[in-house]
Amino acid sequence: MLRFKGCQSFRLRLLLSTLCGKSIRIDDIRANDPSPGLRDFEASFLRLLEKLTNGCVVEINETGEVGWWGGRPLGGWVGGACVGMSCMCSR
Repeated sequence: MLRFKGCQSFRLRLLLSTLCGKSIRIDDIRANDPSPGLRDFEASFLRLLEKLTNGCVVEINETGEVGWWGGRPLGGWVGGACVGMSCMCSR
């Protein structure tokens, strides 16, 4: 499990850990702020990733820690063709 501190690159860390299949833990999210922890837009991003993956586990607590055990992204690319979702492959 990879461990990070702070909210810098929060979305990028979650996205890359999902694509690589690595589990991460992010501690001390805004620890010195008057209202520590996740903001609404970050929680919404976690919910979106949860819907776009299969088998992920998210752990959020009040002290500003997030645990992400990402599942596999739904759909994907096989041999240059898009499988499992409707998208244009001509780009």
